[in-house]
Amino acid sequence: MTADEDKLGITQKQVEQFHERLLTLIGSEVKKDFAEKVGLTYSGLRKYLPPNNSKPTLDKLVAISRYKNVNLEWLATGLGPKDSETGQHSLPGELGDVLVSSDGDVFELVDGYHLALDGTEGDWESQQVRRKLAFRKKWLEWRGLKSDDLKIYFVQGPSDSGSIRNGDSVMLDTSDTRPSDGVFAIKVSGSILIRRLYLKIDGGADIYIENKSEPEENVSKEELDNIEFVGRVVWLGKDM
Repeated sequence: MTADEDKLGITQKQVEQFHERLLTLIGSEVKKDFAEKVGLTYSGLRKYLPPNNSKPTLDKLVAISRYKNVNLEWLATGLGPKDSETGQHSLPGELGDVLVSSDGDVFELVDGYHLALDGTEGDWESQQVRRKLAFRKKWLEWRGLKSDDLKIYFVQGPSDSGSIRNGDSVMLDTSDTRPSDGVFAIKVSGSILIRRLYLKIDGGADIYIENKSEPEENVSKEELDNIEFVGRVVWLGKDM
C-alpha cells in the first residue's frame, strides 16, 4: 500500500475492481440500453468492462451514479455505502482540488462538512472534511466565487430554517460576512443558523426564517454589529 493509499483508505485493488461494481449496477439490463441512459455509446461502455477494464472520467462516473442513484464514492472506490443517502454526488475528502472531464470542462472541488441545524451547540469549526462536491470552474467564475472561500454543509437533523431541510446541502461563501440583504449563516451560542437578512434605513435589520412572512427578530445596528456572520449562502442543493 502506498502512502497516498494509506492516507485515503483506498487501495489500488479497490479502484481496479470498478468493473465489478459497474456489472452489479447493469445487472440484467441490456448493456446498450444502459449505455444510452448514461450518455455512452455501446463501445464506450465496453471499454469499462472486461477484458479492457478502463476507468471512466468524472463526468461519466457522475452520470452512472445519478442514473442508478448510488453513492459516487462507492462507485469510484468501493468505499462507503452503495446507496446514495442524499442524492448528492460527491467525492471523498483528501482528493485534489481540480478535475478535468473528458470534454475539457474544468471542475473545482469544494470541501463538504456535516452540520446539525437543530439549535444545539457543536464544535463545527473543527469538523473534518467529509466529502467534496465538484462545481464547474466557469460557473464559479460567473458567480464571482473562489473555491478556497467556499464550504458546503450537509444538513443533518431537524431545522427551523424554513426552506432548508434535513439532507440538503448549503454552500457558504465565507469571504462574504458583511451584513447586507440576503441569506446568511450566523453563529449563535455555538450553533449555526441560516437566516434571511433585510437591512433597515437606521442601520439595523429584520431577520427572517426562510419562507416566513414575519421577521423572527428585529435588531438594532449595535446588535447587528455583535452578530457573527459565518458566510453568505450562495447555493442550495436539495434532494427531490
